Amino acid sequence: RSAYDLESETFRVSYLAHEGMHFSDYKRYPKLQQPELEYRAKLVELATSEKTTHDLITQFARRGGRDRSVPHHFANNWVAQDMSRAVFDSESHVDDSARWRAVKPDKLRREARRVLEENDARLKKIGASTVERFLPEGGS
Repeated sequence: RSAYDLESETFRVSYLAHEGMHFSDYKRYPKLQQPELEYRAKLVELATSEKTTHDLITQFARRGGRDRSVPHHFANNWVAQDMSRAVFDSESHVDDSARWRAVKPDKLRREARRVLEENDARLKKIGASTVERFLPEGGS
């Protein structure tokens, strides 16, 4: 407990909301693999953030990876790519923090919610109780 500032947005968003999404997803999508769980939890972080929205998206954009065996980095890559598509109509992810900071935080939060809602619809269509993965290998 002493390691966390329980009043901070970082604790509320990057710990509680993130981990809470995992618990929700474990019940709704019991076979979902770790990179997909991380992807969804990072979208929730963006959607529920207030003061840290720009910091989160630039962190995700700059710390992405293409290796599924490193779930957080792999998810960062796909969050950045999908948010870049939603916000900038770009097929590859934007990692320029100045471009992200030029976007109003409300728009970033709204787009993160929309991307997550679309993902929910997709997972339900695939089969909530059986879906294991949806993120393709690689990415930009």
